[in-house]
Amino acid sequence: MPASTSKESDAALSAPSRTYEIQRLSQGRWSVDSVSDDKEMALELAKALMRSRRAPTAARVMSVIVTESGKFSEISVWRSGQPEPQREAPQAPKAAPEAPAKTNEVGDFKHTGEHPAPPQKKSGMRNVVYALQMAFGLGISLAAAEAVYLLMR
Repeated sequence: MPASTSKESDAALSAPSRTYEIQRLSQGRWSVDSVSDDKEMALELAKALMRSRRAPTAARVMSVIVTESGKFSEISVWRSGQPEPQREAPQAPKAAPEAPAKTNEVGDFKHTGEHPAPPQKKSGMRNVVYALQMAFGLGISLAAAEAVYLLMR
């Protein structure tokens, strides 16, 4: 089949595409409810969403433009409902505590004033032994149950 060389299809591929997303605010997050190619239709859908019995906290219509390079931009076209909760600005990092003043004392390098963490107990083998005891106990119990079942038939 010959390749399509129409100017219309080339223009459609190179032109940025625009859609309108109807988004709902649910549990503090915006999620897409529906998408439309027509702005007026998107506005009507968003208004109907807010009038519905299960209306979200807020709704908005976002104009989304996707360029040929794959980049996109969003612009708010319409919004209704409660505003987004304001997030607190990140706090500046706390200043590091000042180091104690150095003295001319000579100390033992092994004893720095900080206590090392106690060594952790090695209980890996204990867990393996416990698991084997449980397995054998369960196996013996199942064998006894099977023997009783066979004797009762």
